[in-house]
Amino acid sequence: MKFSKVAKCSVPFKITIVSEMAPPILRSPSNGASGVDSKKSKFVWNQVPGATQYLISVYGISPVKLLYQNFTDSTWVYVSDLPANLNCQWVVLAMGNKISKKYSATWKFTTNAMVSVDQDLKEQMGHSYSLYPNPTDGILHVHRLNSVMNESIFMYDELGKCIYTSGGLSSQMGNQIQSGPNAAGVNKTENGSDVTIDVSGLNPGLYWLKIGSDTSRFMVIR
Repeated sequence: MKFSKVAKCSVPFKITIVSEMAPPILRSPSNGASGVDSKKSKFVWNQVPGATQYLISVYGISPVKLLYQNFTDSTWVYVSDLPANLNCQWVVLAMGNKISKKYSATWKFTTNAMVSVDQDLKEQMGHSYSLYPNPTDGILHVHRLNSVMNESIFMYDELGKCIYTSGGLSSQMGNQIQSGPNAAGVNKTENGSDVTIDVSGLNPGLYWLKIGSDTSRFMVIR
């Protein structure tokens, strides 16, 4: 009896088994938490083996709107200047190599109510002025001490561009502020210490106000 020879063949490629990445486990703020500090809160999750960076996203629920998003190689971040008294949700994406990604569960939380004027003034002690409400949806009130009564007021966007001076609208501000009587401007009361600025024409976001050597940030919301 004759046996035929069996030809040997080699596999021209290598099979690599990629283990599935585990999802991040959120820790804080907890799911359903209320009274989360809208000014500054720490968001924490567990480390994921194999993950080299994380993407954290915070959304407003109604309406759905991205409020914060950032890449980090840490397992925590501080999130600042969220809208007050708002239902939100947050989620973390763990990323390793190009094909290893995994989302965490989505947790919900509610930010605390807007701080009172008195509380905001206490936090700004040491400043030569105070501003409120913060966040604002249209009108920003500034109360100045006598030491800066004659100082100019400057407003900057989050890119550091000056968009407003107390002398009037800067030329860079024209494409951001609506024209007309409701355009952002400074109206002083008769005692000269209080200033009202209409920021209803500004896009929502983070801004800085500078008087003399003191700078404070404020947020415009809709």
